Formats: sequence, C-alpha cells, structure tokens
Amino acid sequence: MKTATFNPSGGPIIAEIRSGFAQPGSYTLLLWEANANLVVMKRDGNFINTADDAYKLPQPNEHNHGRIVECIATVVITPPIKDYQVELAIMQDGNELGGDSASASDASGTVTVDLYVQLDGGAA
Repeated sequence: MKTATFNPSGGPIIAEIRSGFAQPGSYTLLLWEANANLVVMKRDGNFINTADDAYKLPQPNEHNHGRIVECIATVVITPPIKDYQVELAIMQDGNELGGDSASASDASGTVTVDLYVQLDGGAA
C-alpha cells in the first residue's frame, strides 16, 4: 500500500480524485480509521460536472495518523478513446505528499478501480 507522510502541525490534509482522458465516471472516497473497520468520512462525486473533487480530511491532523484513504472509482470507456486514468492524490500546504493511481487501455463498457493510501503523521 502506498503511504503519504503529512505534517501534523501543517495545514489541512486534502484528498483529491482526478480522472484523465475525459472519461465520465463516479467515485466514493472513504477515510478508514486506523486498525479498525470504521469509516470516519465518506464522500461521493463524479467526473461529469465541474464540481471540485478535492476534500479536506478531518482535523486535528494528528488524528489521521495510520488512517487509510480509499477511492473506489468507475469510469465509462467512451470510444474511440479506450484509455483511462484515475488518481488519488494526498495534498497538504500546496504540496503533493503521495498517492495512488490506475491506468490502462480497455475496450469494455466500464472499468472499476480501487486506490489506497495510508496516512503517516511521522511522530504524531
């Protein structure tokens, strides 16, 4: 699993979902509690409108240490374009701290990806 190290005393941690190649689709963003089957935050969105696909994680930041950010996304393959790319980026104070992505070429109707990033607050 990918890891993103954040500054516990820095600005808000932001999870941003991106889709490339202009493929429409939707996603669910989940923030899992560390070492528990508990969802701390859930957001739904899509790549069809112009709404922002970036979400501030709960504060204080140190509570996010060990939590897992998950993005389950489905994109529709719209011929003639067969390529897709979905990214989950973790940001803080204007810097990208890490993330996960999936990309390929597929001729089927839809593609679902599941991306994960574990948050590390250093000595938090």
